[in-house]
Amino acid sequence: MSLSLVPEWLILPPMEFSLDGIEDLASDSLRRRNPGGGKDLAIFIVVALLACIIAVLRKRGSLVYIVACLFVVNLAAIAILMRELMKPPLNFKFAGFVTVAHYLVTWVVVAMYHVAIRKPACCLPSSLGTMREYAWKVGPLAICLPISIALNNKAFVFIGAGLSSIVASMSPICTASLSALLGRRYSTTTWTGIAVAFAGCALIAVVEVATLRRSHVETESSATVVGVVFAVGALVLRSLRIVLQDRLTSPQKFGSEDEKQPLVQASTGITGMHMLAVQSPAVVFVSMIFMFATEDLTEALHQFKGRVVTVTLATCVVACTLNIVGATLLREVGAAHMQLIGKLSAVVIIALSMGFFGEALSFPVLAAYSVVILGVMIFERGEQTNYCVSKPSVPAARANP
Repeated sequence: MSLSLVPEWLILPPMEFSLDGIEDLASDSLRRRNPGGGKDLAIFIVVALLACIIAVLRKRGSLVYIVACLFVVNLAAIAILMRELMKPPLNFKFAGFVTVAHYLVTWVVVAMYHVAIRKPACCLPSSLGTMREYAWKVGPLAICLPISIALNNKAFVFIGAGLSSIVASMSPICTASLSALLGRRYSTTTWTGIAVAFAGCALIAVVEVATLRRSHVETESSATVVGVVFAVGALVLRSLRIVLQDRLTSPQKFGSEDEKQPLVQASTGITGMHMLAVQSPAVVFVSMIFMFATEDLTEALHQFKGRVVTVTLATCVVACTLNIVGATLLREVGAAHMQLIGKLSAVVIIALSMGFFGEALSFPVLAAYSVVILGVMIFERGEQTNYCVSKPSVPAARANP
């Protein structure tokens, strides 16, 4: 029997990317059918959201805001595809199997990239130094992945999407707090942006809980406590993983003496593609162990046919793209900022579901997401202020891919 319900990706999610309850938020906000369609409105909402992202990140350059837009769109796409894959009629609930496929495809693509640029050594653990250094840098990332998935899926046994969304709303603050504990410094303006975004996420959670109450969904208090404990544990591990990845790609932002020790990579850290290459062996290995421990591989292969294969291959393409753009975005903006931007993908899911699948549009949820966008704007203002203050007179050399 499959234990997994919704998988996580690296980058997310991050990184692994974790969906952080995005799919459940969207589905709960779109329970009622919308017979009128509304494709034009859906397209307008998506375009307006991407325009806001471009406006907020414009000072960072075209690469950053293009990657950020791709990150949001691909997060929405992977959520929609995974919902299609794991719900009837396909009902392929083998998330561990699919996650291994995602990481294998990503591993092959980034390896081909480094071969193409004539730097195949970047795919080897030795590119980070000794095996001890590799284990210290990459080991925790690989271990956090299956544990966070297991805890997240276990939480869904005890609590519903509404309460899960409340826990997920703490991800920006959790990520920023862990970053601060590991040495990264945020200005007061930046923390204000995180708080505003958290308020927006909390408003969304309130709407979802109200929806569940109207639906008379009840859970025993003891089960609720257990479910929240599992959900918080998954949240902390997801946030820790993305922070550790941030520390690996941008150690200079954390000011840690340990991170300044000369490894094989440049002093400013490694690129996102290099990070994906060196972590892939460990992540694939641990993911396979998790798959064999929690799922029936024979049954998964038996069901892996027809349209399931097509949709799974589509998720592999999107997940690979998501991992690459996510790793690039992580290096450019940092873990907390990336988490805030990723939250906006739910707007794309809601809009597309309304316009192309006949679902009802939840205006209170969209209004709450406008608060999240405001938080992202304030956060970016604080980051830009820090950048201007700390910018050296002679730009530091960036790491090679």
